[in-house]
Amino acid sequence: LPMLAPPIESHHAVLAALDDASAARFVQLRLPTLRVGMGGINNTKGDAADFRWAMSAFRAYGVTKAEVIMWLLREGRDVCMSDVDAAWIAPPHGLFHSLPEADVLAGTDCLSIEWDADRSARKNSVARCGHHPGSTWSAFFNTGVMFFRANPHALEIAGEWRDRMAAVRGEGMIDDQLTFNQLAGTVRDPRKGNKETIYPIKAARPDGRVIYDGTGRRTLAALPADVICSAQAYHIFQSSQPRACLVLHLTFVEGWPKNPAKYWRLREAGLFPLRPEPFDGRYLSFTPPQPGPVPPERHPSLLDPTNPSWRKPMP
Repeated sequence: LPMLAPPIESHHAVLAALDDASAARFVQLRLPTLRVGMGGINNTKGDAADFRWAMSAFRAYGVTKAEVIMWLLREGRDVCMSDVDAAWIAPPHGLFHSLPEADVLAGTDCLSIEWDADRSARKNSVARCGHHPGSTWSAFFNTGVMFFRANPHALEIAGEWRDRMAAVRGEGMIDDQLTFNQLAGTVRDPRKGNKETIYPIKAARPDGRVIYDGTGRRTLAALPADVICSAQAYHIFQSSQPRACLVLHLTFVEGWPKNPAKYWRLREAGLFPLRPEPFDGRYLSFTPPQPGPVPPERHPSLLDPTNPSWRKPMP
């Protein structure tokens, strides 16, 4: 895997495997592996089948993710957690240390690189990009790439996140991302109404890159859209060039899991190491089959003046 290849492998990365088969394969490949279960990190039974749209199973996965984060935080370790559809290009330590005021840092679904880069105070916003001070809407976080600082506030957030997911019942469309945004105050929370809303966004440091959550005590950082890169940013806006991207998170890729679109995007980016195709950075390339002999314009018999069907060519 790209994120575990030298020289990044010395930076304490580990794969969390949800089933025995994956865990055994990772160990066989000599990759650092943590075996976890869908019911919690101490549960050795898990279901490796695709469960993205089975909400109860997906929330169980979210509970497991939160418990792993809590376990690491209690050991005094800062945590960077990414979903399986993310490919790391470079280590994230510099980004994490550049925002020391933030308890939790996460990517977003913002698709306007220019708007996202401006974190000055203003009321107006565009969809998915309302993370600047003064914004009154659309400050949604994406939980596919997250950082938790080893401090009491981050542990509190992870614990509340875990408890919220565990408390939901049924197959309603409530997943780990929605519950995180509910506790952060970016969307309406049925538990609290609008009593702990994040809006209007309040800056936790002068440049607006760290903000307060709905409690007004804990701090969050919405990471730049050209650093935590969606597939839209990486492949469309940047023509498959990494530029400032530390990680490619394959959001805005349609058709999953019924077609291998996310695999295709990883291969186009040169970040899928299994049997990669030749790729020049922008286009897939291949060697076309060579044509056989070119057939005559007409059948030879039609060129024979003695043939009754022969017609003299027009001048």
